[in-house]
Amino acid sequence: MTDREIVMQMGEEIGSDCTFLKGGAMWKHRRGGGGIIAFCRNDRVTRLCFCDDEISLLPECVGLLSALVELDISETYIEELPESIGNLSMLEELNLSRTRILELPEEIGKLSALKLLRLRELALEYLPESIGNCLALEHLDISGTKQICDETFVITELPESVCKLSALRYLNISGTYISELPENIGNLTALERLDIRDTSISALPESIGNLSSLKELVITSTDITKLPGWLINHPKIRISR
Repeated sequence: MTDREIVMQMGEEIGSDCTFLKGGAMWKHRRGGGGIIAFCRNDRVTRLCFCDDEISLLPECVGLLSALVELDISETYIEELPESIGNLSMLEELNLSRTRILELPEEIGKLSALKLLRLRELALEYLPESIGNCLALEHLDISGTKQICDETFVITELPESVCKLSALRYLNISGTYISELPENIGNLTALERLDIRDTSISALPESIGNLSSLKELVITSTDITKLPGWLINHPKIRISR
């Protein structure tokens, strides 16, 4: 089965039109009747965008697109990821923002090439421990859960396995019900920007001092009242509060 045939099968399963385009960068088509947009290079689908906000299913056969680098299903009615998502060994960018997904499969940890994971305004109950296996991950955004539901139903803590993400440069948990950072967050020595604004976090763990690459710390609208002197006076760290 060719990549084109796989995408066409997906379109048939969900009753959506498919458009094939040549090129590299994702075409920023917005929602409302765009169907499935597939970007091809040398007859392989490298980028896939679901551009119809009525789409409610991500077919299992998406896992057959072995050359896929970017998958964007944001702003759709999709409720779950198929287990086959773990087969996308070349996937670098995954955008699930503003979908109806409540849980990520453990197979997410098999995405060894994943660099960017957007989970904005997503009512996730938790992040799976397997997230710590995404060792190439550089950008993790789980912000904005306060905008969609109360803390009874959404993530309130980060798994300790997040501290294994040695390549992580950007972590955004702003606007969530998360009330504390993992004790070993200092293991994230590549982290450059940490955004915890509009959370209930009241203190930073001691290991924060090990974030040797940190350039920006955003603590606006948190319960943090005191910062260590070394952090306040650090010449290379910008603090927004």
